[in-house]
Amino acid sequence: MNAVEDFFEDIYIVPLSEFDTVASIANYDDLNLPGIFKDQKSISFEKKKVSTVKIENRLNVPNDYTGPFGSYESRFFNCKNDLKVVVTGDSFSTALIQFIKESFGCSVLLEIGSSIKNCLKVNNRIWLLMR
Repeated sequence: MNAVEDFFEDIYIVPLSEFDTVASIANYDDLNLPGIFKDQKSISFEKKKVSTVKIENRLNVPNDYTGPFGSYESRFFNCKNDLKVVVTGDSFSTALIQFIKESFGCSVLLEIGSSIKNCLKVNNRIWLLMR
């Protein structure tokens, strides 16, 4: 997140001290091998004082999306700045979104599931999202 702070002069990266660390055990698939699940330790972060709100999704779910229903898109808003970010989902972005949504004015997480590629049209430009 420090690299993001260096690139955007108007951004305030929320420090780790403003989050609680939560340890849990969950049953995850093992290296995306079908049918093989293991209990695994997981550490996540929860903001002590949340300043974002989840807002309505705006995108249509692509036909080739195979992820969990309703999790293709997550949008968050806060009043800290006018910066916007789109993050494509993977196992790391799930952890980072807690920091991202508290640092950008508008953040969108796209979980592209097992799709190899998707296109997103923003301001009349086509962006190819690769996983």
